Amino acid sequence: MSVPGNILHLQDEISTGIVSAVTSSLIARKQGLASRLTAKIVAEDAESGLGYRDDLGELTHFVWGERKKESGPYKISYLAYRDREQFLELLAFLKGLGDQIHCVQLVEPAHVQIQDMINEPFRHQKLSKGNEFQEFNKAQA
Repeated sequence: MSVPGNILHLQDEISTGIVSAVTSSLIARKQGLASRLTAKIVAEDAESGLGYRDDLGELTHFVWGERKKESGPYKISYLAYRDREQFLELLAFLKGLGDQIHCVQLVEPAHVQIQDMINEPFRHQKLSKGNEFQEFNKAQA
């Protein structure tokens, strides 16, 4: 189930698409219905956020970003989490959208080197060179 919504940030009202509930059987999970619903909600709005709430309804961790096209690249502007487990859950969530989204760009947090989490990172860079969704690492100091 999804619902439209708005977030008030300082003086700006930002529209959102919220996946409020996803219930699916084992067969539906294997078919990726929840991932497709989530990707559809993300694709409906150029700038959007997705996250997790605890049992009390408090937002615990989320990603916020914008898309260039429906299939990406998605540029993650904000990544908010409280601990390592929440961070890894957000990365797993983004990876789970891989059948709909070809590329995600994000600034890696100070305490993490995402390259360490990628199998054969330099191999993928060579294979995607010159591609619209080229894989690369960029460092700034």
